[in-house]
Amino acid sequence: MTRGRTPVRPKDRATLIYRLLLTDGDKHVYSLFERVCFVLGRILLSIIFLASGVQKIVNWNATEEKMADEGIVIVPVLLGVAVLFEIAGGLSILLGYRMRVGAILLVLFLIPATLIFHDFWMLEGQERQTQMIHFMKNLTIMGGLLYVIATKGGPGGLGGTKAPKESPPPS
Repeated sequence: MTRGRTPVRPKDRATLIYRLLLTDGDKHVYSLFERVCFVLGRILLSIIFLASGVQKIVNWNATEEKMADEGIVIVPVLLGVAVLFEIAGGLSILLGYRMRVGAILLVLFLIPATLIFHDFWMLEGQERQTQMIHFMKNLTIMGGLLYVIATKGGPGGLGGTKAPKESPPPS
């Protein structure tokens, strides 16, 4: 005899696995698997921005020089804005709070940063290839951020995004 626990039968295990990992018919319910994916996705998407923002603060003078070398004007102001957008946007995505706003900040940061610092079309040889890879990486990240904007980022954050509501039947 088991103490206080009912043994799980194989059929019940399959039902449990189904409920945890899949959707429930036409009514979409965020499963445990989906929730874990949303949280891990937010962590992975935010790391690059948080690390880059901190790196800019730690190496402020070197970053200013690099920006000036690229022909950027009012460097201290724009560097401050870049750090603000990266840190605020990265934290927003990480914590799941106002993710649309955070993702918009990061897209607004990435567009000029990608065009200015990864202008592979102006280069030749190995440097062209390296900058093209960085350019494509940034485009891919922008795609992920646009997905966050479109979907509100999903559940599991401080923002409290709920599962999509069931569509009413056509009349």
